[in-house]
Amino acid sequence: KAEFQVDPAMPENLKAALADIDAFEKTQATRIYKGFEVLGPMVALEKGKRPEKFYDWWEQLRVVRYKITEDLATLRAIAKRRAARTDGKIALEFPHYPPFDWE
Repeated sequence: KAEFQVDPAMPENLKAALADIDAFEKTQATRIYKGFEVLGPMVALEKGKRPEKFYDWWEQLRVVRYKITEDLATLRAIAKRRAARTDGKIALEFPHYPPFDWE
């Protein structure tokens, strides 16, 4: 997790936006970790003994795992740009990741 260090000179609205992003990241990280808990044991199985949907499930997890890194960087950059223009609350549009098939 790449949590930003709080700079005392950082505007309050940026601190709040980054805290919201960190909370979103934590929620998504929990989902991803749970996904690895579900799929991890299946990786150890011989290919013929894995569930039929294993590769579809693995791809779902992989896509979210890599997409979130890019999305978090984008959200943080947006928050910084908006904080430079206003001292009001920064409204962010968080991405939605569909539920995994096993959820």
